[in-house]
Amino acid sequence: MFVNPAGIIDAFSTPTVARDPQAPSDLVVVYRQDRPALSSELARSSDRGLTWSAVTLPLPPGHHKPFFPDAAFGPDGSLYVVYDSLAGRMNVPDAMWLVRSNDGGAHLSAPVQVAGPDAFQPRILVGTHGEVRLTWLQLSTSGTHLSSATTRILSAESADGGRRFSAPVEVSPSGQEVGSPTPVLDQGGALVVAYEDFGASPTATQASNLYDLVVSRVQGSGFAAPVVVARSVVAHQDYNLFDNIFPSLASSPGGQLYLAWSNRGGAERVMMARSNDGGAAWSSPIVIQSPAPGVPGTSDWLPAIAAPGGGRVDVAFLQALSDHYTDAYLATSTDRGASFSIVKLSSDPFDSRVGPTFGGNLPADLGSHLGIAATPAEVQVAWADSVLGTEATGRQDIVTSTAATPGPGPRAPELVGAGVAALAALGCSLIWALSLSTRRAKR
Repeated sequence: MFVNPAGIIDAFSTPTVARDPQAPSDLVVVYRQDRPALSSELARSSDRGLTWSAVTLPLPPGHHKPFFPDAAFGPDGSLYVVYDSLAGRMNVPDAMWLVRSNDGGAHLSAPVQVAGPDAFQPRILVGTHGEVRLTWLQLSTSGTHLSSATTRILSAESADGGRRFSAPVEVSPSGQEVGSPTPVLDQGGALVVAYEDFGASPTATQASNLYDLVVSRVQGSGFAAPVVVARSVVAHQDYNLFDNIFPSLASSPGGQLYLAWSNRGGAERVMMARSNDGGAAWSSPIVIQSPAPGVPGTSDWLPAIAAPGGGRVDVAFLQALSDHYTDAYLATSTDRGASFSIVKLSSDPFDSRVGPTFGGNLPADLGSHLGIAATPAEVQVAWADSVLGTEATGRQDIVTSTAATPGPGPRAPELVGAGVAALAALGCSLIWALSLSTRRAKR
């Protein structure tokens, strides 16, 4: 919780937003903590994101540091949350855990282990019949350090609410260095996974910032050969298992798949491609128009995409100007991505240099993905925001904003991170105002 601004060094990132289909006002955001220690939290809201309360993610005795959580609701309103536990000074993942809630995250079940050592970056989906599907990055670390890990992408399914899972199936071809698995269920319930392919082992290196963006679709008892959507993508930064950026994949009720990513070849821009056949073939990538077209030094990245139906596509992303001041934006299309309108979500810019880093040559970490959840009426977006931090504190909070589509602009952002309730107090309101005034003066 908040102590005072000068002493706060907590940093949160990588949110996932999930909405209860049985109670659309109920939202859950799970997110990781990078400072002062690696951990994770869950926040829940029963008023469409106006107020939030925190719930601890449990681990059994002997396991520590819940990390990299993901969450999804089932069609009956059951909430599922998956996350890793980390071990040792090198923070190697030692197990993957699943918890369930029948009351929107207010109470969580005891954690069930669903994968063993070196299972990392878990993602979760729940199908229309309640089947639970997990996708993750399986490392081979020799039990020592993540920097030397080789990687595979695996998937498993449960038909009994996450109590038992099938044997893992390989999504990515053997011998390839891969990262950032991003799954979705298509209109028929088939699993489709996008990921980054860095090339053949052992010549490939995870220090590379160049990859092919590919998509694999379930086929029989395995997965079809990957389809390349974009070749030689230049990543936002050098690859790091703790600090990598995910593509974003969405499935529309109309049958289309949409894939979004950013490419730093020249000015970094958000790209999007569409598939009309379940991922077998993809359109040529398009560039989503920057909110600051033609302004030198701008960077658009970290897209999160949703496709709630009716031809609508929503893409949230961050834009940093040359002075590193950053805002969150939402691009919305009502014609399946042929054209977009853009609104700003953040109420005040924040400095993208503020936050933790996972390596000497890596920038401050704003997380591996944004969170997005869309209905036909509105879009809920979550991101890591450092507006209350400084380069000395490195503080980041999870911030959410709700945009009505189409219609009025977004509501003012709401803090979701630790100590959110304290912001309602007058003292913290004054701190917020003074912090914004100070940051504007610095510009």
